[in-house]
Amino acid sequence: MSNAESAAELIDWYRARWEIELFFRVLKEGCRVEVLPLAEVERIETALGQATT
Repeated sequence: MSNAESAAELIDWYRARWEIELFFRVLKEGCRVEVLPLAEVERIETALGQATT
């Protein structure tokens, strides 16, 4: 792997990190998941908007 390819891979990993950080920021601030009572699977699924069957 060349230096340019290595640098591009590192940049991709760094970019992915910030996308993950943004996702968790939305969960914390937008959805307020830290204050939800998520002790049961059903409550987690409801909070994530998934239908249970």
